[in-house]
This record gives sequence, structure tokens and C-alpha cells, in this order.
Amino acid sequence: MLYTVEDSGDGISDEVSEQIFDPFFTTKAVGLGTGLGLSLCHGIAAEHGGSITTDSSDLGGACFTVRLPKNLPEDYESQRPTATTSGSKSELVNDSTTNQQERLRGRILVVDDEEIVRDSLAVLLRSTDVSLTLAADGEAGKTMLQQHRYDLLVTDIRMPHMDGVELTNWVKINQPDLPVLIMTGWTEEADLQTAKNAGAFACVNKPFDSEEIVKLARAAMKSGLSE
Repeated sequence: MLYTVEDSGDGISDEVSEQIFDPFFTTKAVGLGTGLGLSLCHGIAAEHGGSITTDSSDLGGACFTVRLPKNLPEDYESQRPTATTSGSKSELVNDSTTNQQERLRGRILVVDDEEIVRDSLAVLLRSTDVSLTLAADGEAGKTMLQQHRYDLLVTDIRMPHMDGVELTNWVKINQPDLPVLIMTGWTEEADLQTAKNAGAFACVNKPFDSEEIVKLARAAMKSGLSE
């Protein structure tokens, strides 16, 4: 099946086209866009055995083409994360048993006040063997940490109620062996230093791709096991 969506706007430059499906990539000003919409669309299409591409003409306008198979791939159910949702958190588990030696394993808690960021991380980690819990703010994340054991905490640095630094400070007092990755959409040196002072394993700058986040998550989780 093939679907196309066209417009008559200014078109998309080659430079933008190369990055348009990357998580967190956006041409909008800071605070006006997350850069996750097309990344999620790309992930959903790929999960169903399809693809999404874009083309632009020198005369203007852009065309997005979505290709989907008439039938789902044979391994679709084994590759698809299963999910249950309760309140501000969601649990996603990938049941695939292929390439076990290459896959990331463990329980990860992701805390971010933007739902699209949480969902995007779930898409980025869909090919791993992790149990992923999502929380909408620091207080919700703290509650989950008090109720369950995790191998890694991934938290945004700027959130209402309890921000990532406050949550990390609480972790270092109450669960000092739990490694923490702090995400930030800002590249200010102050943020990086704040994360370091709080005891985070690393500060992850948005945008990041699946290879980068999996690599950092694996390294952080190994550091937790060695402490």
C-alpha cells in the first residue's frame, strides 16, 4: 500500500532532508517544536515493515510517501513491544529473543514531562530487551523508584514539580548504586556542570539517536553493576 501527502510550500532543502527523520531534529526555534513527530512516524512505519520517505522539487512543495505491506511481517508480534498504561506511567517490554548478545537488557525508568519525548525513547529502544517504565515528572519518577527496582534512570533536566537534578540528588542519597543519565535540550555549560555535580553518569544532549542512547545506557548500567 502506498500513500502520498503533498503540499505547495517552499519545499525541503537537501540538508534538512538528510536529518528530517532524526529524533529531536527541528527547524523551529527553541521551545516551539520537539522534532519528534516525523521520527515517531518513521518508527511506526518501520515497525510495520514499511517506510516513509520525502522528496522536494526545485519548483517548491514537498511530498511524503508512506509504503506499507499488505500483510504484517511474520516476526511482527515477536518484535513489537507490549504495553500497559496506568496514570502517568507506561510499561513497555520487548519479547524478542533474537541477537540476545547484542541487545540491551534491564529495567529502565524514563522521566520526562513531554509525552512525545517519552514515546520517542520507547521507539528508540524498541529493538532492545529492556523493561521500560515512563513517568511524567520527577515526583512520579520518585514514586516509581520507591516502589520498584531499576537498573538505570534516564531523566530530563528541566521539569515541573521536581526537576531532574533534584531527582538525581534524591537517588544518590537513597539509591546510590543506581546510575543516572540526564537529558537536556540545552547545551549550556551550566547544565552540563549541574548534571555532573549531581552525580549523573552522563548528560545526554538532544538530539540523540538510538545507537547513541543505547551505547550510553549500556555503559551506565555496567557502571552500576561494578559499583
